Amino acid sequence: FANFSKEDLGAAFMEQLYNYAPDLVHFHNIYALSLEMIDICCKMHIPTVMTLHDYWGICPNNLLLDNNALLCTAKETDCSGCHYDLALEDGQRISIRERNLKYIEYYNKIDLLIAPSRYLAARYIERGILKEKLEIIGYGIDCSHFRRTRKIQDKKIRFGFIGQIAWHKGIENLFYAMELLSKQEREKIFLYIIGTGERVFLNYCKSLATKMNFIKFLGKVNNDKINRVLEEIDVLIVPSIWPENSPVTILEALASGTPVIASNIGGIPEFIEDSINGYLYKYDEPKSLAENIKKIIKNPDIITEMRQACLLKAKENDLVNHIKKISEHYRRLIINN
Repeated sequence: FANFSKEDLGAAFMEQLYNYAPDLVHFHNIYALSLEMIDICCKMHIPTVMTLHDYWGICPNNLLLDNNALLCTAKETDCSGCHYDLALEDGQRISIRERNLKYIEYYNKIDLLIAPSRYLAARYIERGILKEKLEIIGYGIDCSHFRRTRKIQDKKIRFGFIGQIAWHKGIENLFYAMELLSKQEREKIFLYIIGTGERVFLNYCKSLATKMNFIKFLGKVNNDKINRVLEEIDVLIVPSIWPENSPVTILEALASGTPVIASNIGGIPEFIEDSINGYLYKYDEPKSLAENIKKIIKNPDIITEMRQACLLKAKENDLVNHIKKISEHYRRLIINN
């Protein structure tokens, strides 16, 4: 659906604005709500901010991948290669081009758009977002929460995947890469899969791992326990095949001093410096991933050597700095309103 206007939601939103009289409204994930809420704020002369967490404003499937699961390279608002039309709330149909133009029109009404990565910002600008509306501010992470992380030692190198077990997360490529390791290399490692997903795909992934007894599925872990999980992971692997914007799991790993092997797609290379705080590999090549895993197996001391670089990178995104930057923009918008 293309959520442009929901009468009941708009009325409820306006009621809350009158009740609380906010100086500013900051939108997140408006795709589940209604674009009309932006118009309401404009009519009431309330400054607005929106964080662009994903590609919803320019990609109806949100992944910026085409129907063949290949990276979308379109630089306009036409997605006819993937979609023909969409349903509106009232049952009418709208072309994908009209839908995208409408979203860009509304997003350009926002006073400030925040992009957590340069990559995501560039994709929105290509499709019509006004450059002067955008500010690049990475996600903030409470680094102090991870300062207590103490690595639990083990004789084997422990690689870990943390996140949703879904096809676009590239977990199949991760298993294919593991199959390329020699018997001797496999004997030196564990691979922990932390997270859950849709039952059919999850069972499929487990079937891929059947002959690799060094892979262990640990299920979902609550976010407040993630630092404990990272105590038992030496290297995080992020094998995404979609252009992730700014994966929080990478920031959490870096904050705990954990190097990251990740695909070179989307905003990921903005956080991983190859051979400094981890390794980057070609996102659609399991062989490239396997080669980087072998580098760690061959030289496990590199894990400790990368620790300081990980911590320094995480510090750039410390929550205190994040709040300071956001607050400065809030103050400017309110004063100028």
